[in-house]
Amino acid sequence: MLPDYLLSSYKQYKADSDTITTWIACNAKLCGCPSDLLDGDKVKVPKAKGRARKLAREALLRKLPSNTNSKPTSSVTLKKPKYLIPIKNFIPLAKVIAKSTKPRVDIPPSFFFILSRAIAVRKEHGTWHQQKQKDDIQKAGVQEKDTESSEDGHSYFIEVLQQVRSILYPRLVSSARIATSPELAETTSRINETIGNQTRNGFKNLVIEEPSDELLDFHSTSINSQVPASDASVVTYGAKISLDFHEAYFAYLCLLHDIRKIRLYLEGTWEKYKQGESDLMTISIITNTGIEFSRRFHNEFVEAFPKHSNESGLLELVYSHLCRSLGQDSNYREFPSDLINFEAYDAAERIMLPTRVMVNTLLGARDFAALVNELGSSKTYDPMTDHKEKSARDKFAEDLGLVQNAIMDMDNLVRHWEVIPAEDELLQGVRQLCTGDPISISTVFAIQVSLDVHHVLQDRVSSGFQILDASTRVIEVSIQNVLSQLKKVSSTSWLKEHEDFLRGILHRIEEWVKTDQLQIIRGEILERIGLPVPPVAPFRFLKWHPVYCGLLLYSIKWMFHEGSLLFANIWRVVHNCAHLYNALRQEGLVQQP
Repeated sequence: MLPDYLLSSYKQYKADSDTITTWIACNAKLCGCPSDLLDGDKVKVPKAKGRARKLAREALLRKLPSNTNSKPTSSVTLKKPKYLIPIKNFIPLAKVIAKSTKPRVDIPPSFFFILSRAIAVRKEHGTWHQQKQKDDIQKAGVQEKDTESSEDGHSYFIEVLQQVRSILYPRLVSSARIATSPELAETTSRINETIGNQTRNGFKNLVIEEPSDELLDFHSTSINSQVPASDASVVTYGAKISLDFHEAYFAYLCLLHDIRKIRLYLEGTWEKYKQGESDLMTISIITNTGIEFSRRFHNEFVEAFPKHSNESGLLELVYSHLCRSLGQDSNYREFPSDLINFEAYDAAERIMLPTRVMVNTLLGARDFAALVNELGSSKTYDPMTDHKEKSARDKFAEDLGLVQNAIMDMDNLVRHWEVIPAEDELLQGVRQLCTGDPISISTVFAIQVSLDVHHVLQDRVSSGFQILDASTRVIEVSIQNVLSQLKKVSSTSWLKEHEDFLRGILHRIEEWVKTDQLQIIRGEILERIGLPVPPVAPFRFLKWHPVYCGLLLYSIKWMFHEGSLLFANIWRVVHNCAHLYNALRQEGLVQQP
């Protein structure tokens, strides 16, 4: 099971909605509810093809009783059909279950947990719609048919789920009633908004409620065991909710919330690296994986809401709401050259808006240095001072300088190299920007994480390059010693391609660790346009990007590991040492293992 910070909140909410609807529909049908309450639109499910169909058929065979010889034919449906039930039918269905005595349906704690979680997540979204956001939507140029009706629909869904919970509560397993009472769930489900508990809360003013710890204790009960097998095994149900702008906004809030959780977790991992509790390669892989998950979450959002693939309008609404909650105007600028309202900088930083503004502005500028000077933001990054203690303007100015250098370097790198060893999510994002793709939230997040790493490591940010350089020197010496020894001996098993593999490791070290590729690229570009090469610190990019240093080191060590196994198996050096050791033990010449 994935940890909490790698789970998609919106995907979990949709799964919860389907689980709730399926449980209610199947049990209501078992209790003899009118058939018209279960009438709904059928969702077209794509048929499985190829290997997926074969695996599904094998899974279906395993589920068949052992005393039957029947096999699924080609007409067997490998995916369950799904029906969307109108929200207005939920309360009548719940009443059928609550009133039924034959059979009597007891409510499992796991169902109550899922129901409360769905209400908590949805309730904050409904609260926002009640805070006069209609003007913001109109200002953003969003045109929705029957906006008021859609708004009422979202609020109505929350009310329906709450009524369903109240109707079914008397049938809840008696031992679970105290810890899962609706009143307790309502008072304890809101997340603690302090900084120390922000791994669960992404925003101070945009809280997505979650169930209480007491409620979580009952999650172990399997809800699937409470669904009638005769119905749930062949059909599933879902709530009929329109995928309008309001639903897209709710999903986008969940996306920001999920990315915020990953970001805070990654900050904690780099704190551990700074304290010497973890190694560079492990932290780099964790960081790159976290950014990859953010990209997957964004792709899921775009797939569900293709009209909002360019999420800038949604982000402006979130920022506007955050500013208003602080008594600020999102459009206010103290000076004409200001790119954001620095009075609301902390709120904007929670949703990575300053970083997006930096990237968007720099990508549209031909002369980065002139732009920075024009903005009055040419402040040099000072790693010896605490970033959190600086003013909003100083934070923005220093981060702008870092992003400016990073984008210039990465832009040159991806344009001159089609294949970069150990290319991370950040370089992939910049490569997409170079092809004209719009700025995605995952690319902004990758840049934001790099800035966060700078803020955590401060003057030790270049330690990643130092570790990379020191580790590859050891590998280089080891391989060179092996190659020099191989010149004195020969073997029919040791082929030229084996030696070429070892030399390939040396080539990667020489090309990407010992050589500053960007310095060469800068020289070539400036030489073509007749300008002198400015003084730039050697290996600036590698010193700036410890995540890439860790991934590059991992790729080199993996190659070295493969080469070591290849060498050991062909020359049998491990076997010979093992035989020698065993002989010494047999003769009693070695006392300790």
